[in-house]
Amino acid sequence: LASLSAFMGDNETAKGYYENALSRDPTVQSYIGLSNTYAETGELFKALFQIQEGLKKYPEEGMLKNNLGVLYHKLNLADSSIHYLLQAKQILDNKEVPSTNILYLLAKKNLFDDADSIMQTENYPEHISFLNNKLAILNQLGKKSNLPFDTSLFKDTSLNANTYSYLVNSNLNSLHDSSSNILQKTDFFSQKKSNEKYKDNLKCQGALKKYYSGNRFEAIQDLILLNATSNNAVEYSTLLGYWMLEQEQYLSASEYFKNASKGGNGSTQINYVISSVASDQVDDALFVLNQLKFSPDKNITGIVEKIVKVVSVKNSNEAILLGEPERLQYFLLMLRKNSIADSEKLFTSFKNEQARVYAGSALCTYYLEKNNLEKARETYSSIQAIQNLNLFSEGERNFAHLWLSALSRDTEFLLENAKTISLNSDKELLRNFFIASSYDCAGDSTKACEYYLKSMSSAPYVETAITKSTMYLGEHGKQQAAYDYLVEIVQITPTTELQKAYFNLCIKMTLISYAESMLSDLKGNISASEYTEYQTRLLNLQNQ
Repeated sequence: LASLSAFMGDNETAKGYYENALSRDPTVQSYIGLSNTYAETGELFKALFQIQEGLKKYPEEGMLKNNLGVLYHKLNLADSSIHYLLQAKQILDNKEVPSTNILYLLAKKNLFDDADSIMQTENYPEHISFLNNKLAILNQLGKKSNLPFDTSLFKDTSLNANTYSYLVNSNLNSLHDSSSNILQKTDFFSQKKSNEKYKDNLKCQGALKKYYSGNRFEAIQDLILLNATSNNAVEYSTLLGYWMLEQEQYLSASEYFKNASKGGNGSTQINYVISSVASDQVDDALFVLNQLKFSPDKNITGIVEKIVKVVSVKNSNEAILLGEPERLQYFLLMLRKNSIADSEKLFTSFKNEQARVYAGSALCTYYLEKNNLEKARETYSSIQAIQNLNLFSEGERNFAHLWLSALSRDTEFLLENAKTISLNSDKELLRNFFIASSYDCAGDSTKACEYYLKSMSSAPYVETAITKSTMYLGEHGKQQAAYDYLVEIVQITPTTELQKAYFNLCIKMTLISYAESMLSDLKGNISASEYTEYQTRLLNLQNQ
């Protein structure tokens, strides 16, 4: 009767039945049941007392010690909690229960290495709570699970807290995998009415899986739609802000971070400041920085102080006086705004080799965006021989080298390195573009088209890559496939470079009315000479 009352949510009645049962014939389950009922109503010390009474009668009962460990955790007595859980683990045959709780407590205390050592020797693949804690800890450590995704754990079409957590943790542990098993499950469960409370988060998990396994095009589209219709706009706007930063779409990133910052998160506001400065909205950035100066979070105020120092610099002469870390931040933020002379002056000022390589790689890439191969080669040559780099600086230099090789058609280097050379995680989105360039240079148009299309999916807003991809695809019989991507990309982020790529593709495909419409949008955003050139090309097409 007590168990039934507790199951029905009638905790007061359950307490009476449990107390009656204990007065007649005390059992382990009665002590645990009454303790759990007190814990359910927030009466933790009464819950603790019942377990302690139970241990007086049954001093070697493992489940009582397990529950005592859980209660000590709820009372923020972590050392006592782990002490009793370890005792329970020695006694119980089903060691997965205390082991699961120990993993949870170690994770709560950020003792992930200790938790990892337990997982090296213990495994309970059929115990879903243990699996969830194990996956969560592996995700924190950035480690891949060696266990396959187990669909047998899902007994029906309705998710519960355990199966939902298992699906999410498994997805996060395998975001970069190309396997679609988890994505299919996520999509399946999100469509069931019984999972309505999980629906939005499941769709977000699907977008994450698509983005980090290479299909950034669909991921961004999915998340934009979800962001417009969900109550979790702060969370989804934050994620979209990060993705747009990675694609170097700073204006879009600032808009998403602005929406997300309404939640009051200091880190999100910092990201809004950075993307605002990068998109020439310095006044907006300074306004937010002045508010963040009064944040109670010392980490935030420390970051704000450094950013204010960088943003307040008026010219390169003042920037030279900054310390090298702040000077590098200024250099990167202002690279596309300062004059070439100022950027080169700052570049030559770096003495620290890591900073010099980082700055040189960025400057080389900037020259390539401007089609200045000579200056790009000169800049890359100045950092090429520097040794003993950290992994991050090495990744940035590799990225610049690949860009330089792609645009200067260095076939040998591309074929040897495009697929394997190490890149920093935010640059991996262009891997398919570099592989496509290697096949392009080698004259394999079939493979080049395949990877240029993959590049449009994996880096849909990187303007230089999209421009070259659509041009090549347009010249090799893949106009429609390129158009299908580009028309959606331009609708979401109508930057001038992407609009120009769209106009050029429309001319190639003789889509006259669409080209006319885009030329109207471009007017005022491009130079008069460029507008005249585009207008002439359109008139020539109309007169054919």
